Amino acid sequence: RERHGSVTEMLGNGTHGQPPGTVTDDTDMALCIARSLVERGSFDGEDIADRFLAWYREGPFDIGLMTSDAIQRYAGGTSWRDAGREVWQDRPEGQNAGNGSVMRCVPHAIAFAEEPATLVRVSKRSSAITHYDPRCRYGSAVLNCTVAGYLRGVDEPLDAVLGRVEADAPDELVETLRLVPDRVDDGYLETTGYVVH
Repeated sequence: RERHGSVTEMLGNGTHGQPPGTVTDDTDMALCIARSLVERGSFDGEDIADRFLAWYREGPFDIGLMTSDAIQRYAGGTSWRDAGREVWQDRPEGQNAGNGSVMRCVPHAIAFAEEPATLVRVSKRSSAITHYDPRCRYGSAVLNCTVAGYLRGVDEPLDAVLGRVEADAPDELVETLRLVPDRVDDGYLETTGYVVH
């Protein structure tokens, strides 16, 4: 309000200086996933990776570092199953667990809302295309299962999915998510590219 007054139309020239209506790399990649799910009728990791590569070659105005590195490896002949893992292994701790796969994952929640076990599996596989770290893979699975739970009318869907994955998911992720929503407010939340934040 202090900066723009009363906003009645879409604004532009924000963080990346783009015109009104410009979508982020995360939205573009979510659309790649959604289109793949619709056209293939199921999860197809290679098709999603192909769509990511085609989008990347169009020259997006912004792209995450891990995403870019994994897509470049895929373009160089690395399997879609291995590109994200190789990038993750090559990066030091602190630079290998970005939030990119969580930012784009929700089309899976819609497609597999009635199949929780399948949703966990495809969420992790989709994340691993560019973000192999277990915090990223389980972060995508938890977000998707939470969204799917809301779509199905489940009470407390976050608690339900944490109960389902906590034995296998990284402790740091689970312990942080257990604080949501009761003990988290805007002052507590950190806004970094780290998936746990």
